[in-house]
Amino acid sequence: MKQIIFEDKIEKKKIKQAANILRQGKILIHPTENLYGFGAIITKEDTITRIEVIKKRKEKEGFIVLIGDLSQINLLVKEISNIEKTLIEKYWPGPLTIIFDAKKKYWETSICKDNTIAVRFVGNIITREIINEVRIPIISSSVNISGEKESLHINNIINNFENQVNGIVIDKIHKFTEVPSTIVKVVNKKIKVLRKGAIIL
Repeated sequence: MKQIIFEDKIEKKKIKQAANILRQGKILIHPTENLYGFGAIITKEDTITRIEVIKKRKEKEGFIVLIGDLSQINLLVKEISNIEKTLIEKYWPGPLTIIFDAKKKYWETSICKDNTIAVRFVGNIITREIINEVRIPIISSSVNISGEKESLHINNIINNFENQVNGIVIDKIHKFTEVPSTIVKVVNKKIKVLRKGAIIL
């Protein structure tokens, strides 16, 4: 497993190294503003399946999709309501995941659940730059076995998963909130909180 370490500044060379791992259809552990996640390009179904195997998922749950630029949302969602636009303007980039109606071409893929897609404009600058270097959104799933507590400390992550992934981006620049993103969905023009997290609505 290749370790890409950001000590005190964001280096373009290292961003490209991380992006190349994803481009090759491999699994990259990456930072977010709250914790680390397993990542893969959304078009690499076989790689996403490997993440499901690593996490020992028993059923299709969909994945949170991270974007690095607001324009990338147009690749994923059918339309954006006025309420969703308000949430985006107020809380993105940041730890708010919004459930949208997905474009039809994604309905049968691993990133969707019930024809919906969970999207987040990630707050971690390193991961944003990696996504923008790849130019394709990535899935993100907490580094753990499904149903178990997330791995928060980098040494534990390396010990538990180094033989199952291809690379890890270690962020020593930013602090982690260690609180998951809040997940919301707009239903009948009202905001429904599906998971309480870092943002209080």
